[in-house]
Amino acid sequence: MFIRSDFNDLGGYAQVGRVLRTLTDDGLLIKMGYGVYVKARRNRFTNEIMPDIDGGIDAAFIEALNQLNVGFDFDELTTKYLRGEITQIPVKISFIIKKRFSRKLSIGNVFLND
Repeated sequence: MFIRSDFNDLGGYAQVGRVLRTLTDDGLLIKMGYGVYVKARRNRFTNEIMPDIDGGIDAAFIEALNQLNVGFDFDELTTKYLRGEITQIPVKISFIIKKRFSRKLSIGNVFLND
């Protein structure tokens, strides 16, 4: 996972944008939101493009929030599962954002805190 500003020293804004757009069109990257990208791969069963990150979409959101320095906590059910207090695996991790965060992040039809 990376953000656009990681490439400031490699070229101008427009040049970096063209390269990122080309890589996204070729299916090598997924754009999660404004200036936020994650490496992609094809699912061998469905042939759909998906994040190439251990932990899937939820891990991509966690990494994006950490990269953007956005403080967050998990919802109560996820916290209990991670502590080992319950054995039921949450279907979807819900994030509690600690500060104002207006950037929209999504992968496919999955949105951050939808």
